[in-house]
Amino acid sequence: MDVKLRYSYTLRDIARKISYKRHIVIQRVFKKFMEKVIIKIVTDGFRFKMPYNTGSLYLIATKEPALNIKETIRQKKRIYYNNDDSMGYSYKLRWELPFNMPNKNVNDYRISESATKVVSKTIRELKENRRLPVAFETRDEY
Repeated sequence: MDVKLRYSYTLRDIARKISYKRHIVIQRVFKKFMEKVIIKIVTDGFRFKMPYNTGSLYLIATKEPALNIKETIRQKKRIYYNNDDSMGYSYKLRWELPFNMPNKNVNDYRISESATKVVSKTIRELKENRRLPVAFETRDEY
């Protein structure tokens, strides 16, 4: 008789075993945890290695100018931000997938909109305190 023991559980497995109210609580806790991790990434240049071999998150600073969408639509030509307050750098949260991840080309991996909002809010707060974010990786060319 083959018995498969399972030592790790995914969120889907946990959700099957608990009630809906507890599931909402777990989602809130996970969201708060990820907000704290993203703040640590932005302020300290921390590289967060995610569980189950799903890659790592870190902040990247590029000299690539950011597109000002409102002004581009209004003037009907491309208008870019100067990024003078951050010495010309534009900051992005990068999700690096591992080389040996299965179905890497099939699945769609993106950073959520709420995560990018946390990054921009944290960078804004750092700029008010006259500090710059600490990027794990800096690229001067684009």
